[in-house]
Order: sequence, then C-alpha cells, then structure tokens
Amino acid sequence: MTVVTVLAQDATHTNQSHIPAGTQAAGYDTGSGGIAWSSSDYAAHDKPFPAIHIDQDAGASDYLSDILDVESGAATPAECARWVANARANYNSAVRRGQRWPGIYCSQSTAGSVQSALGSAGISNVPFWIAEWGIGEAQAQSNVADGSGGGYPTIGWQYQNGTYVDYDVFSVPWLTTVSGPAQLGWNWCDKCQGMFYGWNASQGVCPDGGAHGGSKSYDYSMTYGTAPSGYQGSWHWCGKCQGLFYGPQQSSSVCPAGGRHDGSGSYSYAVAHGTIPSGDQARWNWCRKCHGMFYGPNDSNSRCPAGSTHNGTGSYDYGMTHR
Repeated sequence: MTVVTVLAQDATHTNQSHIPAGTQAAGYDTGSGGIAWSSSDYAAHDKPFPAIHIDQDAGASDYLSDILDVESGAATPAECARWVANARANYNSAVRRGQRWPGIYCSQSTAGSVQSALGSAGISNVPFWIAEWGIGEAQAQSNVADGSGGGYPTIGWQYQNGTYVDYDVFSVPWLTTVSGPAQLGWNWCDKCQGMFYGWNASQGVCPDGGAHGGSKSYDYSMTYGTAPSGYQGSWHWCGKCQGLFYGPQQSSSVCPAGGRHDGSGSYSYAVAHGTIPSGDQARWNWCRKCHGMFYGPNDSNSRCPAGSTHNGTGSYDYGMTHR
C-alpha cells in the first residue's frame, strides 16, 4: 500500500506567519509564551487542508485537538491513554467538526514507550507523528507513504527543525478524514462537471478524456456512515475513475474507465437533498444515464461516459459542503 502524502510545516503562534500561504500547516491549541494559535492563525492556514490542531500543554487536557504533543514540557507517555480515550469520544460525537482521528506526536526514541503505555491500556489504532530530524525529505516521505506501523500507523514525520518552522510530511488520508464524520478532498471536474476524489495518486479517468481536472474547484467534503436526516445515503466512490456514483445502481452504471463503476473499496457517503444546509452549494444532480453526480447548472457543458451530456431528469436537488 502506498499512502498519498503532502509536505507541511508547523510553527508556534509567534512564527506561524513564516509558513507560506497554501502550505499544509500545523499549529497549537494550547501553550503559553506565544505558542498557542489564535482563530485568525487557523483561518489563515486552511489550504490545502485545515491546519492540524496540537495539544501541547503539560496536563494533556485539550481533547478537541488532533494530536497530543509528547515531549519534555508537554505530555508524558503515561498521559497518552487518557487523552486518546477522551479525544476519541469527542471525535465520535463530532464535538469539534473537523477533528482528525486523534494521534500522538513524539520523537522516534520515545515512540516505543508511548506505544507500550497505550498497549497496556488496551488502546490501538493510534496514529503517530514521529520526529526524527536529519533524515531528509525523501526518507520522511517514504516512511509515511509506506503506511506501516500495525496498530500504531505512521501518519506524519517531522524531518527538519528550522529557525522559525519545522518541516513535516503527512498522510493525506489521515488529514482528510475528519469528525462529522466527513472526508475532505473532493473536487468538481471542470471538464466533465462530475464530482471526484482529488487526493489519490491518480486523478482518475474523465469521460472528456485524460484525467479529471480539479484546479478550479472548491474543496468539497463528503459525509459518510449513517445518513443524517435529510440526507440520501449509499453514494460511493469508484476506485476505477475516482468519481462519485449512486451505489444501489452500480449494476446499471457506466464508468469512464470502462464497464461499471466499482464501489467495493468505498465508504457509504450521504448527500443532502431537498432542504439544503446553509452554506452548501445546491443544484448538484444525479445522472440517470451513468448514475454519477454532476453539477446541474453546467449540464450543457458536461460529458457523460454513457455518451453526450449528463441527464439530471428525475434527480433530487443535492447540496455539497465546501470551503
């Protein structure tokens, strides 16, 4: 398995202005003396995905953060099990929408003792962000892309300490799967007008030819799991073309990569329809020909893998969350 990765930088509140715009960022929810980020800091660093939230306080008390910092002056290995259990409860209840599956930051030399403490408490499936300066960007990317770690998967690697920022590599699947539960990283294709997942190694297959084009898209997020009231569930990601299609109609669907769509590796996604939540983009449609999702107002410029343009006759008016 090869995990898609993204380069990132982390910094304190005092130094966060040194993180270039558009670079994945990580900041601190806790800490004194210019460490903790303000809401405006987080707002300034929301691309390509919202900044990672780190709990840096010595009491390991912020259960809404994504990561617990375990090092001198911050949390200890003995505090990790309590923090992970409480942070998971908040994640599962979506207390802070957008929280990632809670993980641990620590040095390579400390990881063993942290994992031992978690194992003694019966806690596994805990993501780890490892600090090991000097190994270089390429090796750090390889370490995260490997996707290994068993019950304690590596989702981040800090490979260099700088004057103002530290340099990291992160797993895109971990960054984009957030509480709600929802998955970030979905894009509108300006060629075929369809919805596709834009953060896999492949940009998929577009019925207009070549790969999908998401450079002009919002960053959309998809709710998954049990469909909330007012949402239609059973929408699936196609592992062949990367597009979104209606799962119950897979046997009669048409995939631009050939044959039928393949949703075997997909979450069950849910899409709002009827009364669209405030802030969502309305007028997304189901295509009765290919069973994919496309942006209705642009139907005349769309391309359907079943031929000609998409056809939204009979479709609900769907809404898509975006930022």
